[in-house]
Amino acid sequence: MSLLNSRIYRFTERLVDFLFLNFIWLLFCLPLVTAFPATTAMFGVVRKWHLEKDEQGVIRSFWVLFKENFKNSLIISLFWVASAIFLYMDVRLIKPSESLIQLLLFIITIFGITIFMSVTMYLFSVLVHVDAGWKTSIRNAWFIALLNPFMTIIVIALTVIWLYAVYLYPVLILCTSSLVSYLLYGMSHRIFRMLNHA
Repeated sequence: MSLLNSRIYRFTERLVDFLFLNFIWLLFCLPLVTAFPATTAMFGVVRKWHLEKDEQGVIRSFWVLFKENFKNSLIISLFWVASAIFLYMDVRLIKPSESLIQLLLFIITIFGITIFMSVTMYLFSVLVHVDAGWKTSIRNAWFIALLNPFMTIIVIALTVIWLYAVYLYPVLILCTSSLVSYLLYGMSHRIFRMLNHA
């Protein structure tokens, strides 16, 4: 009975941690400019959970990681938002049916979007796993995506399904973001371990 109680206690404790982390992340995302640093901090917290090194608690861990990764994350966010706007405008403006050049530009844009999405899937995991500059982090995320196309497809599919679910039921963002970050980092962590043993 005590074993069952301890398992129930650990499950309940972790569930509360997920909900609490989700709440803190949303709070720090309210000024949109801090969304990237907040997301990086959330991935840093779930990384500690995967490594079983969470000794500071959710609030302190999040705050420390938020401060540590603020500069890198903010620089990447500016570059990432500009890239997303550029790709979106390309898709809106290019008419592939009008000419061969337009068609080629559209194909290049789709290729760019694929790279953008692939790198994004691993970027936050890389930021908290490797102590490196923002350029190196982007390059490492692209390198991981390129070497693991099957896992990248799974990660993109999972993220798209989650975003679509949030679009249909916005309330889900209040309780599922930390869980999704936990799953995404878990997949990235498997790749990190494979690369370390290669």
